[in-house]
Amino acid sequence: MTVHILVPTHNRREITSSFLERLFEQDVQESVVVVVVDAGSVDGTLAMLHLRQQMAPCNFRLTVLEGKASWWWAQSMAKAVEHISTSLQPEDVVIFANDDVLFTPGVLSKLAGYCRDNNSIIQAKVARADAPQMIIDRGAKLKPDTLDIYEVKGPGFEVKLSEIDVATGRTTAFPAPVILRGLNVNFQSLPHHLADIEFSVRARRLGYPIFLAEDVVVLSTDEFSSGRSHRGLWRRMAHVSSPERLLSYWAFWRTVSPEVPPTVLVWRCLRYLILPK
Repeated sequence: MTVHILVPTHNRREITSSFLERLFEQDVQESVVVVVVDAGSVDGTLAMLHLRQQMAPCNFRLTVLEGKASWWWAQSMAKAVEHISTSLQPEDVVIFANDDVLFTPGVLSKLAGYCRDNNSIIQAKVARADAPQMIIDRGAKLKPDTLDIYEVKGPGFEVKLSEIDVATGRTTAFPAPVILRGLNVNFQSLPHHLADIEFSVRARRLGYPIFLAEDVVVLSTDEFSSGRSHRGLWRRMAHVSSPERLLSYWAFWRTVSPEVPPTVLVWRCLRYLILPK
């Protein structure tokens, strides 16, 4: 059995190096394949990755894929998924991870174990690295009527696994059959934002429920907020890097609510983007 960890990066040499350093400290008994996609970095990230390849523990294998800056998150992840798809076995686990998280002790084994034991998609909780008591990501729920993606609140711990609607790409484990059945990240319609949770929606429809692991926590070294940007309206609605890009919202909600007439969905998109929450 193997755990495959897929990580995109771009010009974040020190952040990615810290991610790998903490990852290589994980105490795991099975093989771990780490695939890092470097999307055209020019800050020395690629050289660092090749050096890290030589420093990987005996049961870890680091593979580096070279990409382009135009790939953004989604195409980078799609290339990583494509790369591992030919070697996956049904009992394997595939973890989507951001390079700005730090794995705490035992995270990798516990996350993979929950994924296999429950045959489900499992997301880790995310806390701030400088304030570990502050949870910044507990998964998300959806409100199709208002096109709202809202964070799950509450301290948790009542149960080990809490069901959620969608999973982010920050640290989420998928059973290998999700990918063996041909699923991949939709980078054509969702080049960056929402691509991770849209992938989880399609994976859930294959029969794999999504759970938040209340006792699995990773630490984020990056600021994270789902709040609105203060850019101009056109840039908010059109730019690839904008979390409120209209085409991305359209593609995402067409996946979530295919039964909603397009005219109704257009109105909901405009209402969400233009009117205050």
